[in-house]
Amino acid sequence: MVIPHALRSRLLDIAHEGHAGIVQMKQRLRTKVWWPKIDRDAEKFCRSCFGCQVVSQPSRPEPMARTKLPDGPWQDLAIDYLGPFLQENISSCQWTITAVGTKSPTAQQTVRSLRNFVATHGLPY
Repeated sequence: MVIPHALRSRLLDIAHEGHAGIVQMKQRLRTKVWWPKIDRDAEKFCRSCFGCQVVSQPSRPEPMARTKLPDGPWQDLAIDYLGPFLQENISSCQWTITAVGTKSPTAQQTVRSLRNFVATHGLPY
C-alpha cells in the first residue's frame, strides 16, 4: 500500500513502537506499506529518538593513555573516592579515601583526611 505524505509520520510512530531499532522498524514498515525514501525516513526517525539513543549499543571508550612513570616515590599521587555509604542518619553519609573515611568528598575534607593520615603513619618518603 502506497502511503500519502500526510500519514507517513503516524506510520513511523507505529512502526517505531518499543524502540526496536532501525532494522526492525524498516522490516515492520516494508511488510505492509511503501513510499519514496521510506528507508531514509525510518533511519532519520530512529536517529532523532532519544529513547533509541539510550538503548542502542554504547560507543567504544577512548583508549587509555599511559602516563609517564615518576622518578621516585610519592611524586605523583591520585585519590579515589568510594561512596556515599548511607548511615542510619542521612546527614552522616560516609565516603572512603582508600582506607580513610570522610564525611564528604570536598577538597577541604580531603586535605584534613590526608593530614590525619600523615600524622598517624608518618611522612611519605
